Amino acid sequence: MVEKSYIPSLTLCSSSARTRETQSILRRILTVASDHQAVTMDSLYDSTRESIRDALLSKSSSLDILLIGHNPGLDDFVSWMCGVDISSVDELFNFNTGSVCVLQYALENNAITFGSGHILDSLHP
Repeated sequence: MVEKSYIPSLTLCSSSARTRETQSILRRILTVASDHQAVTMDSLYDSTRESIRDALLSKSSSLDILLIGHNPGLDDFVSWMCGVDISSVDELFNFNTGSVCVLQYALENNAITFGSGHILDSLHP
């Protein structure tokens, strides 16, 4: 992430111990601005595409958001946002532990909708 200058202004993190540990490690590795905010959200623990969408919309004023969460919710959200049927998500992006998917999306009437985003990059450990 550092090599590609993927430095978030906001981190949204599931409340699980494992994701909070990941967030702590990333905070030390990434050169995070002093005004960087990290928010732990229970709604991201057993997430659905709707809870992920709602978490992002609740912080839509932030330009670069790092979301640390879990599958199958992340697979479902990425495929839905990119307008791809969930059955073919592996062709789109393969989430493994530690994978990073860089997405760009456009808000349509202050909403994230089916097909409103696309994958810019992916990183795998």
